[in-house]
Amino acid sequence: MANAASGPTNLTAYLSNGWLALAPNAFSFGPKITQILPNAGSAAGGDTITILGYGFGAASGSVTVSIGGQSATVQKVESVFAFAKALALDSTFPFSMERITVTTPPGTPGKADISISAASRATAAPKSFQYVTSSQTFTAPALHKFILYDQSRQRLYLSSTAQVDLFDLASRSFTTPPALFPGGPPPNAGLRGLTLTPDNSQLIVADSGGQSIYLADPNQPATPGSKVGVGGVAGFASSGPARVTATNASTVFVGLSGEGGSSGACSGCLGQLNMTATTPTYEPEVTSVMGAPLMQADANGDTVYLSFGNSAGGPVALWNAATPNAFTVSAAKSSVSDLATSPDGNVFAVRSGSTTELRGSDLTLLPRRPRLNSKIFPGALRCPAQPCILPAPCSMSCFSMARRPV
Repeated sequence: MANAASGPTNLTAYLSNGWLALAPNAFSFGPKITQILPNAGSAAGGDTITILGYGFGAASGSVTVSIGGQSATVQKVESVFAFAKALALDSTFPFSMERITVTTPPGTPGKADISISAASRATAAPKSFQYVTSSQTFTAPALHKFILYDQSRQRLYLSSTAQVDLFDLASRSFTTPPALFPGGPPPNAGLRGLTLTPDNSQLIVADSGGQSIYLADPNQPATPGSKVGVGGVAGFASSGPARVTATNASTVFVGLSGEGGSSGACSGCLGQLNMTATTPTYEPEVTSVMGAPLMQADANGDTVYLSFGNSAGGPVALWNAATPNAFTVSAAKSSVSDLATSPDGNVFAVRSGSTTELRGSDLTLLPRRPRLNSKIFPGALRCPAQPCILPAPCSMSCFSMARRPV
């Protein structure tokens, strides 16, 4: 299939007894880049980065990598079995990903293309790496999954497997992690998404491994938080809440994800947290929109944008506090790997492949890229830290938006 697009495809075996076997992304028509970690480094070169994707080949001698047109030194090429543990992927992870570890060459400050040539063909990720003039790296002995910026306290919260690390922007240092778990972390903890309530009074953390949501007071980091049991997704070997986002309607939307299941169907696993009760309660819900959800609220919590990139039509959706029991859905026809909402709620961005799309409050693509304010927070450092949001290592995800089906 010489005309096949470069990248992975599913393999299906049809058996004589009428059964079939499906291996997702088990064969690749050439290389495809899915993520670069970290995606920034010194203009002097010499940094070690990893490239995740498919179709790289099994040996370092069979692939070449260039950054900004300059050759990068390939240290090693690995299959998913060699690095699954480092990315917190369990044995049920179904995709045949590969990883290239390279040393960056010197480059010119600014964005640079990453190109890969394998035995079958070549591919490139335009402007996917950032050369910086200077950088400062802060390390912590953890694999961080998600990151949350607390503007009012000038902090960063970073979720790892069994704790939330706290980085103080004023002192530019990691400080004592908050005592999140009442009675200590459970043995199966697997922290994922984080959010703050719109009034910044509560930090809310999803624990996929423990199938729970934790709520803590950011002003009292030494005081353990409270726990709300959520449960998992029926029919999946490993499942639980993976993403959370808070609204000003005293609710927290919860997205559950599952791995190792026999079906991609999602039934009865969409929910939200009701914060009006003295003890917050989890409310399972049903909605007509299925798929793998990404979501984020605006600064006030009255608008939430969502993407269901793995669902038919790749829909995006809008929830608004003015009509809390309904949401607007539009077919975006793209597979989305990340989503971000502007503080005022007028624009949201989605990452599809190597392209970033900007959409307005009517969910349609903006005709041209508006001028964006690149200042994230006062005194911020543009450092080449590892991106903290990784693609969810799951074959199915599901999410709830409304109290009643629409």
